Amino acid sequence: MKAKKERCDGCKKTFDKGTLRRDDKDAALLYCPDCPKVVEQYEVRGWHKDTEEDVFSDGCQIDLGNSSGGDERWEHERLYDLITMLMAFVGTTDDAHVLLDSCDDVGRVDIQVYETITGVTACEDEMRMWRRGQIRLWLCTYIFHIEHVTREPVRLLNTTLALTYKERG
Repeated sequence: MKAKKERCDGCKKTFDKGTLRRDDKDAALLYCPDCPKVVEQYEVRGWHKDTEEDVFSDGCQIDLGNSSGGDERWEHERLYDLITMLMAFVGTTDDAHVLLDSCDDVGRVDIQVYETITGVTACEDEMRMWRRGQIRLWLCTYIFHIEHVTREPVRLLNTTLALTYKERG
């Protein structure tokens, strides 16, 4: 009786049934022990923030704007969870503050919040005081770019770099 065979979804070689391992994310995929683990995730590398003072009765004061940014990085396997992480960084839980593919820029996420002079997201009481003209608030747009990234180890022994390195001794 012939043993049942399975095909590796990575290298496409055939193996005896039960030899291959199932992929962590997609149980329909099978890989042999020699195939490197492929990682797919969503990433954000850095952010930009535009700030303008917003006077409730007069709107944004363009001359009183400011820009800043940072190089923080976020990554997650699920897009929704990554966006939730960005919202937490900005200080909001309200999906209405999130703009996807903003300005027709694919992958761009803008999150807009009002902040106090100290850079803290304004609470409801502060928003009410701002509407009455009792305090100053700034409209802040945090800009992120999300990329879908696939990573897999490189088999260096199969490259010309490895041959050159071996030749050097």
